[in-house]
Amino acid sequence: MSSIAESTIHNPRSTIQTTPFSRRGSYLKLAVPPAHKAPVPGLYLMTVRQQGSRKDLLRLDLPGTAAPEIEASPSKLCFRREGAEAEVVMPAPDTVQIRVRGGPLTLELVDPAKANVAFPTAQGRWEIVFHQAREKGQVVPIAGALTVDAPWKVDACERIVIQATDAEFALVFYDTVYVPRDFLPFEEAEAGVAGEFAAYLERTPEVPPPPAAATPEAPPPPTPTAVRRDFPTSVHAR
Repeated sequence: MSSIAESTIHNPRSTIQTTPFSRRGSYLKLAVPPAHKAPVPGLYLMTVRQQGSRKDLLRLDLPGTAAPEIEASPSKLCFRREGAEAEVVMPAPDTVQIRVRGGPLTLELVDPAKANVAFPTAQGRWEIVFHQAREKGQVVPIAGALTVDAPWKVDACERIVIQATDAEFALVFYDTVYVPRDFLPFEEAEAGVAGEFAAYLERTPEVPPPPAAATPEAPPPPTPTAVRRDFPTSVHAR
């Protein structure tokens, strides 16, 4: 599989490696962590809260061998590979809403400790406890097919893999219990975030333009060198 480091991002002045995708007020982000901080290279949903020893939550992957393409705007991230596409929006600081088209999207919890648990709750939802990150999340189907593979082994899950094909779902994070909520259609959720960002820009002072380049001044004329007059320069005999 090609490295995601080869991916492109819509803004040519930044990359997903240097500018994670997030939203104002959220501790969640989509980013490509450095190789020494991720057991498997790739695009990860991560947390920046300092309560756990791990920051990566789920690794996102699409089928294929070509280098993936990533486009990011303030309201949406698009993750594409070989005809499959996953679009991501954060309609609230604790929520990640994902729409998948053209192929299966896999989200895998990559944790060598294997101390995490996942179990079904109600109405097709699943709760995931990220042990080392000290986070809890609810996988909430919105439309289409969604499966969770989380076989138990002794007191934890041997693996936790979410897969969605031509589907829409949400990941909601919380500290205590999940409170059911309604979700807007993807386009409306994206439009809401874009509107919030536009309102934020309206309240932000404009950056003044850089000062015009000054015209270089002509150098001052050289200072005349004083000439010593210790003796007459000419003698006129009379």
